Amino acid sequence: MLVSKQLTNTLLDNARTTTKESLEIRHDCRNTRSISLLLRNLLQEERKSHPSGPLGILFDPNNPPKGTA
Repeated sequence: MLVSKQLTNTLLDNARTTTKESLEIRHDCRNTRSISLLLRNLLQEERKSHPSGPLGILFDPNNPPKGTA
């Protein structure tokens, strides 16, 4: 009987630990996803405001050719 009770307690402790770790991982994943979406939206806005193309690459005032400026 004692072994059964110890085994039950061990299983319950493991379940609590696993649940806690699962919640922490879920929280981290949500934060990572939020940051990822934010960065993706910022990148899309940047692309809209500074479309790249052959002339955009050659004449980008923020990135002048080497040996100039």
